[in-house]
Amino acid sequence: MRGTRTESSRIGVIPSGTPNAFSFGHLPGDSRVVVTSGLLEVLAVDEANAVLAHEIGHIEHWDFAVMTIAALAPCCFTRFMPSPATSGVFALSLMALICSTGSANSSFSF
Repeated sequence: MRGTRTESSRIGVIPSGTPNAFSFGHLPGDSRVVVTSGLLEVLAVDEANAVLAHEIGHIEHWDFAVMTIAALAPCCFTRFMPSPATSGVFALSLMALICSTGSANSSFSF
């Protein structure tokens, strides 16, 4: 994808019969898209390309970074809040806010 932040994204294949695909990384420049061999076995070429495009879309919209922050929120807030009940409620509320903000900025259509 010339001219995008994901032009340096790497694509990998995991030898597994379970059909799956995901993207991960810290920044779009060091991101990875991974598919399983099981997914490639059950999809036609155009379907596999659509899955790869979908995963690259996650990278373009920084979805993996949003989910990383959301996953770290409970760790950070349970350490600094006065009681476990307060910290848990606060962390869940913050995660919901972060996830809803991230998905609202995403322009995917399913």
